[in-house]
Amino acid sequence: MDQIEHKYVEVNGLKLHVAEIGSGSSPAVVFLHGFPEIWYSWRHQMIAVASAGFRAIALDYRGYGLSDPPPEPEKTTFLDLVGDLLALYDALSISKIEHKYVEVNGLKLHVAEIGSGSSPAVVFLHGFPEIWYSWRHQMIAVASAGFRAIALDYRGYGLSDPPPEPEKTTFLDLVGDLLALYDALSISKAFLIAKDFGAIVASIFAVLYQDRILGFVTLGVPFYLPRFLTSDKQLPEGFYMSRWKEPGRAESDFGRLDAKTVVRNVYILFSRSEIPIAHENEEIMDLVDSSTPLPSWFTEEDLATYGMLYEKSGFQTALQVPYRSFHEQVAKPDPKVQVPALLIMGEKDYVFRFPGMADYITSGKVKTFVPNLEISFIPEGTHFVQEQLLAQVNDLILNFLRSHNN
Repeated sequence: MDQIEHKYVEVNGLKLHVAEIGSGSSPAVVFLHGFPEIWYSWRHQMIAVASAGFRAIALDYRGYGLSDPPPEPEKTTFLDLVGDLLALYDALSISKIEHKYVEVNGLKLHVAEIGSGSSPAVVFLHGFPEIWYSWRHQMIAVASAGFRAIALDYRGYGLSDPPPEPEKTTFLDLVGDLLALYDALSISKAFLIAKDFGAIVASIFAVLYQDRILGFVTLGVPFYLPRFLTSDKQLPEGFYMSRWKEPGRAESDFGRLDAKTVVRNVYILFSRSEIPIAHENEEIMDLVDSSTPLPSWFTEEDLATYGMLYEKSGFQTALQVPYRSFHEQVAKPDPKVQVPALLIMGEKDYVFRFPGMADYITSGKVKTFVPNLEISFIPEGTHFVQEQLLAQVNDLILNFLRSHNN
């Protein structure tokens, strides 16, 4: 009960008492009491839904509990309560992003969406340690520009169902889920916007289903197929991807901490310009001191959102894909993609320092696979550039979408 916060919110000239628990950016669940009840009637349900990654809100109606009474109680109507509820939505900035579950390939995937269903679709693919929430700023921006913004949690991530055998999950499973999601949401073609290993999901999808893509944007990682990765052979044994590829190693390392602390540490590590490499008698989580502050653009509320959702999902699927799936082969002898593409790369992104990565991007080698590729560098950008420098990233994405929305 101590976790539930209480405040007064002014709506329609009255101060309503509101109880709340959960991240302000999570999907909202608003509880409405009966008689002889008040917000307290929902105390058990509020804690349960907040623990599952939602934002739980319960109010006392006007004239109930700790809320102000109306000036003329005898004239109060149901429509007054409805008007208060609508005003409360606006006062609490309850997101216009809608959340639902879509069944694909026998699993229920969590999908966040904003914008008209008849508008051109833009599908966002997250990386690690991310979820749909990583795209919150971009979703609102592209929807405001007239597009339909859709972001999913992959199988085994966030609020989506885990696969029955997480250790057997592959990149092709995620690609298959994406294709099925297109069909479930009646999308014939869409723009893809992908970050981190989501760029690999987008790359495979573009190779196999080029006719379903209007164009694609990747952040932090260029067009890349799993077999392209050779960095682990050129870096020390303590390279984080080598460590996490080893079954049981990351599970033991992460298991010493709660999910929120694991996400915190990875965000701090991946926000640096140096490649995370541990010494021989050191684990990856040991590379971050508990006193190290979060990046200035990443709030405690953001961390709480990620922490709650990774607490729910765990890391089993996330370690399998991407880190234990880079051996996959995509059966396409000439993996060339002709659709328009954009790479957004922060110059301070540690991935840019992977052996061969800078050359692959700047020499034009990547354009042998994606001839119609534009590349934009952001000088101060780190690996989480879409959260760090959202205005610059949004401008680049919107300009690309407008240019290629034929």
